[in-house]
Amino acid sequence: KILQQSANLLYLINSILDLTQIESGEVSLQREEIRLPEYLQEMKLNYEVTLDKPLALRWSFSSDLPTIQSDKAKLRLILENLINNAIKFTDKGSIEVSARCHPDRKAVEIDVSDTGVGIPKEAFLTIFEKFRQVDSSATRVHGGVGLGLYIVKAFTELLGGSITVKSAPNHGST
Repeated sequence: KILQQSANLLYLINSILDLTQIESGEVSLQREEIRLPEYLQEMKLNYEVTLDKPLALRWSFSSDLPTIQSDKAKLRLILENLINNAIKFTDKGSIEVSARCHPDRKAVEIDVSDTGVGIPKEAFLTIFEKFRQVDSSATRVHGGVGLGLYIVKAFTELLGGSITVKSAPNHGST
């Protein structure tokens, strides 16, 4: 329990530090070549642990994904936040991380899909605001302070990307 609570506290502190950097405009990028198949394989290995829930974590990407120029640490933080949210809000079922290239748009699309609680359509815009959560009641089941998706959106846009959400209550999210 101490290790888990320490990890939660470290996550909170890092989120507040990221928020401070974003709001001060002092976020710096360390662009480098990222070979996406190897990068995603490395991330996959980091998630090969036994979860405390009956979840299947699947990865779907081809070995011919391109090499991109981006910030490895920021991309990792984006994906970890999305994957960890999917795990947090999915009690049973599956989570899939998939990636595909769109050469016509010169873009790579990475999806994190789950079979969790889902998000009502009216919350789509507010979930990316800081300190906002779908369930902000005192009796909510899931923890957190509402910074993860704000940071995901800010870093995604900083890297030149965009984020969208598809979801319905009790039908999961992408």
